[in-house]
Order: sequence, then C-alpha cells, then structure tokens
Amino acid sequence: MVTNNRYKIKTPFGYKDFAGIAESIHNSYLEITFQNGETVKCSGEHIFWTYNNDLIQAKDLLVGFELKTENDIWEISEINAIQETKNMFDIIEVDNKENSFYLANSLKSHNCQFLTFEKTLIDPDVLDFYTFPEIALEINGFEIYKEKLDHPDGLLVVTIDPSAGGEDFSVIQIWEIAPQKVIQIASLADQDADASVIFEKLLWLQEFMKTEWNYQPDESLIIFERNGIGEGLAQILTQTEQAIEYLEMPIFYDNKGKAGIHTGQTLKNKLALQFKNLVEYNKMIINDALFVDELYGFVRNSVGSYAGKSGYHDDRVTCAFLMVYYLMNVFADFAQGDFSVDNMMLVKKEDKLINTSNVEQDPAVLYRERMKKEAASEAELIEAAKKAEREAYAQQAAMGSSIVEEDDEDDGNWDSYDILPTMI
Repeated sequence: MVTNNRYKIKTPFGYKDFAGIAESIHNSYLEITFQNGETVKCSGEHIFWTYNNDLIQAKDLLVGFELKTENDIWEISEINAIQETKNMFDIIEVDNKENSFYLANSLKSHNCQFLTFEKTLIDPDVLDFYTFPEIALEINGFEIYKEKLDHPDGLLVVTIDPSAGGEDFSVIQIWEIAPQKVIQIASLADQDADASVIFEKLLWLQEFMKTEWNYQPDESLIIFERNGIGEGLAQILTQTEQAIEYLEMPIFYDNKGKAGIHTGQTLKNKLALQFKNLVEYNKMIINDALFVDELYGFVRNSVGSYAGKSGYHDDRVTCAFLMVYYLMNVFADFAQGDFSVDNMMLVKKEDKLINTSNVEQDPAVLYRERMKKEAASEAELIEAAKKAEREAYAQQAAMGSSIVEEDDEDDGNWDSYDILPTMI
C-alpha cells in the first residue's frame, strides 16, 4: 500500500483524508456500461451505492440496476466480464462515517478494505458497519466498556494471550456470558507486559470486579494460551505463594490436567470459523475498536490458514479464540441448547443438547449451579478423607502410638484426637 498524508478525496461530506492506495492484480474484471455511455472497470468485489442507499458488490449487479452518483442516478445498460490480467487500485480508509467517496466519473463508491485482493476471515461489510460504545473508563492499562454488568449473576471469563514483547502485545480480555450472547466488557493490550506483569494486572482486576462490578472473582474463570510465555504464566498462577494466597479467580485446566490451553494451527483454524459465525451473526460482541482493525488484516494465506497479514497484529483476535474454545468445548456441554447450532452455532446439529424444559434457562446460572455442586462434592470427599485419617490416627493412639495425642476430653469420639504438627 502507498500511504497518503498529503492528498484528500472528494466524498459526500466534503474533501476528506484517506490512508492510502493499495494495488492488487486480478485475472479478470468487470466492465460496466451505463445508459449515458459512461464506463467503469472494477473488480467483482468492488462496492457501489444503489439509488436507495444500499451497498452492493459489482459482481451482484444486473442490467437495469441504478447506482448513485454525485448529483444523479445512472442506470446500467451492459455488464461484461473481461478475462484479462489487470492491476487495480483501492482507496483505503476514507475518513468519514460511510467510508465513501466519488470516483472520477462521479459514481459514489466505497473503500474496499482489502476485499479485492485478500480474503478476510470476517466479511468486511460487517466490519465496516461495526459501532462501538464510548469507553466507560480507562484505568491501569484497561479499557472498561461497561460500568455495570448486564448479568451480575452470570459468568465472566478472562482470556489471556501472553507475548514475549517486541512488536507483539500481551492481551487480556474480559467477556460476559449472557443468554445467547458473549459480550466483551474490558480489554488490555500491552507490549511490555510479561508474565509477572500479567499476574499483577489480574490481582488488580479481581479487586475491580468486587468494587466496581459487584462481582465475586471466585465465580469467574481465567483461560490463557499456554505458549512459551504462557508456560511461565502457568508457573506463576499455580505454584507461587502469592498466587496461592491472593489469586481468587479459578484457572481453566485442559483435559490433560494442564493449566491453560495450547492451540496449534489446526485447532486455530477450527476456532477461526466458529469465531466468524459468532461475530457475523452478532452473537459475540466486540467493543474494542483496535480489535476490529486487526480483523481487517486477519486473512487466509496460501495454505488455507488464517493469520494476521504482514504489517498487522493478530494478538487480540487469537486471544478471543480462547473464549470460543471454552464455549465450544466446555460451556456447550451443559448449556441445554442455549449454545446450540440454532442459537450460538457452537455444536453440530446432531450433537445439539435439547432443553426439554419449558422454563427458559440462563447458561451462566446453569454453570454456577454445576460449579457449586462440584465444589460441594469435592468438600465432602476432602472431609471424608480427613475423617478416615483421624480414625486411623485414633486407632494408633489407642495402641499407644506417640505420633498422635488425645484431646483432654475423652468422649470416645475418634474425631476428638489431634494430629500432631509433625504429621501435618
């Protein structure tokens, strides 16, 4: 792309700045002729405005369609597909709310945001019309998009994609799981945040949850990418005394019992397609404008995988994939259909979990109920093990063993025997 900081382009809102001009090579193009004799040559993906202000790609035009110009409406009289290699040029990032401008022949057009030469994961038409809320608060490196939670009894998931620094960002995203939607409510992207800094941010975040969102951190969940830096983060979160004492947010473990998730390229490709469905069907709400900027450069490469193209970051995108992984592999297992193919498109239709109850179920409530049951079950097992241990020590004490001592009150209850400190 040739960048521009000198010229302006004529738009319906006056002359406006634009980022630059991108060149691409096409093996074919369309030649569109109008009733007045004017002709336009463009790629099939180029976007025009119809007379009633709808957007349409050139490949979807038909003879008789009417397109908007600066001062008039032009009717198409002929469309020819030309099989010939030709260089074409796109105007990139026009600085107005429509991203629109006028071609030299007065047709109202649209900057194509790379549609004409690379396949983005998310349809650029979706990205072009994305709107963002005002940032409620910027604090400690975080952008906070919601002052209050829409579902205070729901589930918050904290996704983390750590980086080694340099040009890459360490990213922390906070997602609120609501019925049939997943909403980004806060984010952080920091090129200088290593594993220890991320841990400090998490300690701060859980205090913010309590004071500002009135949410208990132990009812949330941390999921992080177990890459090279992620292994260091796993050590800090699971084995350091400070984490054991102060970190209240639970950590996600994979099916091998390891903290975090390792996403290889095959898994990322699957997550990318699920992510595409969620975003394009407005089921995953992104509130970070820079996240959407990354998606313009998140494209399919020559081997069919999706990644950030040269000059673009993809750290925010891959961090969000962790949220998709959790929804696909964990949450959908007990969401009773709320995360089915008909609603969230997270499980295959034949694997859909059908809610036979007439009562509407909130997936987050179901999650919390299950976690409480698991915690209660775990507590019962621990208490049973302690009781068995006390009984064994009581039996040894009765036989004169010196490793345990009896309480002052000899009530015949084996639970009244104390384990000496040397045995703890």
